Amino acid sequence: MGAYASSKLDVMCPFMIEASATICALQLAQQMGFLKVEIEGDALGVIRKLQSTGEDLLPVGCLVDEAKAISRRFQLCKFMHTGRKGNMAAHYLAKYGLELYEERIWVEECPDFVMDVVINDVLHLA
Repeated sequence: MGAYASSKLDVMCPFMIEASATICALQLAQQMGFLKVEIEGDALGVIRKLQSTGEDLLPVGCLVDEAKAISRRFQLCKFMHTGRKGNMAAHYLAKYGLELYEERIWVEECPDFVMDVVINDVLHLA
């Protein structure tokens, strides 16, 4: 398990933020040595573009293309949509990231401020 938070002050568009977060998640998973990953996101438009096989010609298409290129390095990579309620840990990490001046990475641990959210998610899955 890993978690990542960072302030992306140079990125204003929510679509770009979600695509950038996907790239960061894929890079972290690769650095941690994962071979199979599932990336969940609550931005349906981003997930659909990541799942598509076509080229994205929009200005943010370069981010989608980069994420797809990284995803091909895994034995298996799935992009799945989840509602906001199923993605609260990511929401809390994103809010925390707004207060940061540099990136923060947790490896093999869960940040204290999202632990309750993760436990709640697990209880609802059981």
